[in-house]
Amino acid sequence: YHPEYLTANADYTDSSWEVFCSTSDSDFFVYPYLVKTICIMDFEFRDITSAYGYSGPACSSDHLGKKTELAFLDYCKQQDFVSEFVRYHYDSHLTYMFRMESEILLNRKLVILNLTQEWQTIWKQQFSKTNRNLVRKGVNNGFQFATTPEITVSQFARLYNEHMKSKGTENFYYFDERYFDDLLFAKNRAYQGHLFGIVKDRELFSAAIFLKSGPYVTYFLSARNLVHANSSNMNLLLS
Repeated sequence: YHPEYLTANADYTDSSWEVFCSTSDSDFFVYPYLVKTICIMDFEFRDITSAYGYSGPACSSDHLGKKTELAFLDYCKQQDFVSEFVRYHYDSHLTYMFRMESEILLNRKLVILNLTQEWQTIWKQQFSKTNRNLVRKGVNNGFQFATTPEITVSQFARLYNEHMKSKGTENFYYFDERYFDDLLFAKNRAYQGHLFGIVKDRELFSAAIFLKSGPYVTYFLSARNLVHANSSNMNLLLS
């Protein structure tokens, strides 16, 4: 929901961005999204999508949400938008899910850790036995944590795009170095971006970006060194 995050995603997807808002007394509705123009033959089409990650509408009142959804549908028709893809936030009490002219589908299951608990409680109760064993194996194998400036955005971008190429992913999942740089180091941003990695003998085995905003820490993207793809370093990194 932060402007810096929205503009970074708009830049790399060659899109424009908009925020649809409404208020009533002390209640509010806020919906940030990207608008993409697609040219097919001699025709132009425009669609709406959430920025990469989780966002969707945030609303403090169900009544206001219903009223604003009607107004938003009218706006979409006026603008000739042909489709909309929303990634709803996974754990926000303010999430408002559209109900009209839309279909809600399960995309994936997510793991949420309660970081307000003691570390030993998280370790014993929220991590599986298999994951704990793999983390211990990573430590015993001499893997160590690292962060910037010891590891760089250039290193992460290279590892990430090589990882995506090995999986044969669509172009949508490729990001250039400038995008990661904007994400992590944009000036005056209201969230914190962190790049962490696992190293051994000065070699980067895996790396991941985490974003922090308010009480939320979100694992964003990760990549592993394909030369060492079968080692347990990724479990250590994401734990």
